[in-house]
Amino acid sequence: MRITRNLCQQQKAECSALDCGSGGANNDGVPIVSQLDLPEIDITSGDLTGDGYHRRLAELARPAELGGAGWLARAEHNPIDPSSPLAYIVLDRKAGEFFLRSRLAAFPGPQIADLFGVTGGRLREQIDANILNQQGDSHRRLRALIGPALTPTAADRWRPVMREFLCRLWDGLAEPDTCEFVASFAKPYSSLTIATVLGAPARDAPRMHEWARWVQRQFDLGVMATQAAETERAVNEVYGYVEELFRQRTTQPADDLLTAISSAEGGDDGLSHDECVNLVVNFIGAGIETTQGQLGHAMRGRTSVPGRTSPGLN
Repeated sequence: MRITRNLCQQQKAECSALDCGSGGANNDGVPIVSQLDLPEIDITSGDLTGDGYHRRLAELARPAELGGAGWLARAEHNPIDPSSPLAYIVLDRKAGEFFLRSRLAAFPGPQIADLFGVTGGRLREQIDANILNQQGDSHRRLRALIGPALTPTAADRWRPVMREFLCRLWDGLAEPDTCEFVASFAKPYSSLTIATVLGAPARDAPRMHEWARWVQRQFDLGVMATQAAETERAVNEVYGYVEELFRQRTTQPADDLLTAISSAEGGDDGLSHDECVNLVVNFIGAGIETTQGQLGHAMRGRTSVPGRTSPGLN
């Protein structure tokens, strides 16, 4: 998410409550983000993984008077312009919600690609077409066309099969009292569920998980700097796979998301074929990786806070 001067000025009413700090102001006395004296963080560091990630962000999120950053930090190591910060990191929940809800905020996918020289190829096409990177009317149109298939009510009919997956994974544990949660549950559960909702064969779930992992790495600065070629290859593979699924649905429609998206293709206001394919690729990447990540974070939160751990859950 890009944080612009106008956005920070809009947050004028929030600044005192969020401890924006000092170091510069516009004519209205509102601090300008580029002039704030902010602590720095290297988001490309290998230390920002696992528990180290949580510790570092917790340190930064402490109030300024306790040595923390308050609500905002600066990410350094811009490969294009070392004199300019790579990004600004919003640390406070209230501030984060403000920026996420603002229509002036933009997801920086194309800017990340530009930083690392990803200017062509299938990966760049996917980044530019990603619904996260669409703005204004284009984003709203795609959301309106695909939204009905992704409502909570629409998801309810998949809950029985989701429970079946959980029971199957539980029964398959080598040791019923202990497991590595992400590998044993979060990873296979997310890919099996997304494959089923989409209408892909369950046997393809492991491949879909691997593709999702690479597709979502377009948001990982370290990977974009060192493994863009591998990401490009995976993106090419998943696009070929999705195209084949659509070819099958032209003669074999089913009660699944793939058919729902396909039925929205055509007409003056409908989806183009490329938009259909891109939405499915988005669904595979975001659905699998996001679900796995949220399950892992939920379990970590459940087991790391005193008093929240259920009997037998460690």
